[in-house]
Amino acid sequence: MKAHRPSNTAIRVVIFALLIFLSMMQLLFTFQGLEHRDAMDQAQISREVARGNGFTTQFIRPIDLQTSSEVQGKSLNALAMKDTYQPPLNILIDAIALKCTGMDSYDNSRIPDNSNIYGPDRIIAGLSTVFFIVAMGLAFYLLRRLFDEGIASVVTVLMILSNLFLQFAASGLPQMLMLSLFLLAMNSLLTAVKAQEEHIVPKVWIHIGIASALLVLMVLSCWLSVWVFLGFLIFVAIHFRPAGAFALPGVGLLLLVTGYFLLRNNGATGSWFGTSVYSIYNGIMGEEDTIMRAVSQGTVPLDTKGLLIMLFGSSLSQVDNLYQNLGSIVITPFFFIALFHTYKNTLLNHLKWALLAMWLMATVGMALYGIKDSFSSSQLQLLFTPFFAAYGLSFIYIMIARLKLEKSDHFTKGFIIFIIIAVSAGPYILRFGPELSRALTFMSDTKGKGVPKWPYFPAGMNGTLHDMTKKDQVIMTDQPWAVAWYADRPALWMPKKVAEFDALENILRTSNSKVQGILITPSSHDTLGMRRIALTYGDFAPLVMDGNLLRQTTKVAPFSAACDQLAPISSRFRLDLTDKKYNSILYGVDMIYYAEDFNAQQTIHP
Repeated sequence: MKAHRPSNTAIRVVIFALLIFLSMMQLLFTFQGLEHRDAMDQAQISREVARGNGFTTQFIRPIDLQTSSEVQGKSLNALAMKDTYQPPLNILIDAIALKCTGMDSYDNSRIPDNSNIYGPDRIIAGLSTVFFIVAMGLAFYLLRRLFDEGIASVVTVLMILSNLFLQFAASGLPQMLMLSLFLLAMNSLLTAVKAQEEHIVPKVWIHIGIASALLVLMVLSCWLSVWVFLGFLIFVAIHFRPAGAFALPGVGLLLLVTGYFLLRNNGATGSWFGTSVYSIYNGIMGEEDTIMRAVSQGTVPLDTKGLLIMLFGSSLSQVDNLYQNLGSIVITPFFFIALFHTYKNTLLNHLKWALLAMWLMATVGMALYGIKDSFSSSQLQLLFTPFFAAYGLSFIYIMIARLKLEKSDHFTKGFIIFIIIAVSAGPYILRFGPELSRALTFMSDTKGKGVPKWPYFPAGMNGTLHDMTKKDQVIMTDQPWAVAWYADRPALWMPKKVAEFDALENILRTSNSKVQGILITPSSHDTLGMRRIALTYGDFAPLVMDGNLLRQTTKVAPFSAACDQLAPISSRFRLDLTDKKYNSILYGVDMIYYAEDFNAQQTIHP
């Protein structure tokens, strides 16, 4: 058989070797820790699950604290709040890994003196890498089933060499898990379509049910992927007869599985969708963080004027970013041209319309929620990359065949494949050498400790910051996801006004806690300009800018200590950095901790 020819076997071995080599290189040599805040947020929740504390979080969002307090009253435990923002599946898988490796224990996971990289980071990233390898294998199998060995091989190599795919592969985000589930679901959908053509109705029901179950699991990995599921239901309702009947089990399964979380969210926050309901602000107002850091929705009114225009513009933005969102693989846009071609394989003709329905719904969902970054925990378009690329490449092959080049046909295909790989994978190939060299240089310069991903400093948080605080004391910071994960301490997201801080701390006191200190990191002062800092951090803006001012002078106290609006904060936390008795410089002036009752200055060097 063709599939067992030595040449095909050799190609598979090379692809598998390339996949394993790049995955291990990224995980073992160039890895600098988790870089996305949602990955850290999910990781710290998974640690609480592993400890037997359920889906609780140490990342305290002001809006969540306020609404939970209004609903739960004095029964609220602010130090172990129910998380109603993150989806559960990836968290559960991470929790199993942390429990099995013993990394749910702080003592076992404390960063040793000879490292700057947090051990559990590598565990979480390793799981993403495993799902990346599984997804590539599934993509190869499914594309070979649909097209042929050649197309499956080329598309798989393109994904393996894609910057975006490799970034997700070691990110700790659920995208590779979602891609694996999506590929399995499409395989079941194809089996159902084929069974319908053969008039085997029971088989249709079984495989539509399997596909629905897999996509529901995908929804539990990323709430926004419910839009993909809606596209699937639309296709199933239209394509299979009787119309609409085959979609009903999927709807029922979705409601059944998500019902528990809806009831739990409502009991905790008074909203069926919990804190995640405020994510809509990201699409309508362009800034989800603003509402998350507010004490009530009324302080950030939802402006619905021009909503349709905004949605249309955001949808156009999704189309504009399509190439990047699909992994910058040059042949993926050809899928839309291939829609007008009729394939001899009827499965391909049916699948392309199913993919289009799901992609359109995914694009609407991403537009509505304002997902603009290709590297996001809610990035859905990446799921379609294997199929779009395969359809695009097959269409190019069809065009070549119609040229009737005869003897030069194989040479033309080979040349085009070379150009496609060079253009699509070129950025990663050119970056690989310098990146590896830099990683080895960092390892040498730091005597094997490694250099963490900017703007995070795990060693400072996991060591000194943890030791300076107790488990019932809250740290207010601009980087709460990292404090919760690395320092293993409750972290309150810094609000905009001092009055809001007072209101939030009053709620904390009902749980016999309080804010023990304030941590300022590069997440605020190094990633935003001065005007943006002022707009984002309001009363606390002078405090955010103190570190950069301290770079210029060590003799004059930064101005936050003299600001009227910060007077209550200054007297309590001694914001005057020249008074070394009451502050701690954890990492130069990039990371400063203002403690209420800390007695000595400590410094951690990278």
